[in-house]
Amino acid sequence: MMDRISASVQKPIQQHFRHSDPHLGGLLSEITQVPISRITVVGSLRTVGEDPRHIRALAEVCSELPPIVIHRKTMTVIDGVHRLRAVENSGATHISAVLFNGDEREAFVLAVKLNSNHGLPLSLADRKAAALHMLADFPEWSNRRLAGVVGLSDKTIAALRRRSGA
Repeated sequence: MMDRISASVQKPIQQHFRHSDPHLGGLLSEITQVPISRITVVGSLRTVGEDPRHIRALAEVCSELPPIVIHRKTMTVIDGVHRLRAVENSGATHISAVLFNGDEREAFVLAVKLNSNHGLPLSLADRKAAALHMLADFPEWSNRRLAGVVGLSDKTIAALRRRSGA
């Protein structure tokens, strides 16, 4: 599980995980170079979509960007769309990436967790929407556990759970 992440990936990715999360279930590969043409972007956790100003800012430091995270099965970006666009705009054909081997529900959890903790954080509305999505996928999860993933309080999760009927 998450504690079996290779040592070469742990440093760049470890900052996003305080401790292993055995419930994610998937594995992260070592950092690899992936052809940009193979990568897809589907939807967004962000209601406002991509931020062109953030992409331009990232483009200025392209060589120092951490790897993006891609769902291996679908080659869809889990984390790093803005980094992908910055590298893409530089004319590069490949990008540093870590491949995630979990299922699509686990990929969504990882996307929320990573995007709630770094870079351009998710808005409050985006985190609440993600929490509602996860309540539907994981109704058995405690309020505290969900709160830890989405970056909300357990009281907020409890209120969302009551309103959604989950």
